Amino acid sequence: MAVTNRSWPSIGAFLKEHRRLISRDAASLGRHPRLPERHGKGVTQDEIAEAIGVSRVWYAMLESGAALRTSPRLLARIADALALPNESREALFRLGLPELASRNLDAALRDLSSSISTLRSVARRVWSATSESEILTAVVEAAARTFPDSDFAGAFKRVQPGEWEYPVLFGGKRVRTKLVDLHAELFAGLHAAQIDEAMLYGALTEPGQVGTRDELHRNLTIKSRIDKAFERVGFEGANFLDARVKSREGVEATIFVNYVDGYKSFSELDRSVLGSLADLASLAVSEKT
Repeated sequence: MAVTNRSWPSIGAFLKEHRRLISRDAASLGRHPRLPERHGKGVTQDEIAEAIGVSRVWYAMLESGAALRTSPRLLARIADALALPNESREALFRLGLPELASRNLDAALRDLSSSISTLRSVARRVWSATSESEILTAVVEAAARTFPDSDFAGAFKRVQPGEWEYPVLFGGKRVRTKLVDLHAELFAGLHAAQIDEAMLYGALTEPGQVGTRDELHRNLTIKSRIDKAFERVGFEGANFLDARVKSREGVEATIFVNYVDGYKSFSELDRSVLGSLADLASLAVSEKT
């Protein structure tokens, strides 16, 4: 069952209502079977998250109304899990990809044309790259050109549990020093799982997913510690977008763009472009590993 012919305030409201409407006796969510002990009970956020292949934290953020970027393929998985009819699937896609409903269509098309040109250019570079580091460099350079008024753009990579490195970074020695100081403030005394959580490892689960600092830190168990560490090293006024890169073989990295206080806010198109760059990097890294 689904609710149609209705105006929705957010994708979160849409998802919560349609999850509530799933029959308690449903044996599966899309192609994903429910556990026998869940039959006869309401469908939970954990069940939907597992059915679509993301973390419960990320799905809970989406239901809460956080402006996370959702890729078309993830929206399709959500629609399947919720058993949405065509009309409701269309409503979900409009809510999940708001840039498609831009009222200033001419400006949106111009921006989209420019973005496609950027993606075509970086695609040629990543497919001719011979290493994972070269792929990340090409994508981060494209991000730096796309966000020319940002303080820095770069990539950080998970080497092993609790250990991260920065193979690509724009912004010079000052930014790199700040990041070293931030890590020293933030990670002292933490175990590997907490470090990975702080580095967004558990929040950005789908390649190409994008979130801002406030959205990504909202549900972290050490949020207050993160905020204080950012303030002490001089990042207190910063806003940033992060997008996840992941290969089939488990190579994990995050492409990020940082804005200092007073710079422009991120648009839906900004999110889409960064997410598309991260998707492209994921595909390319998968081919190289």
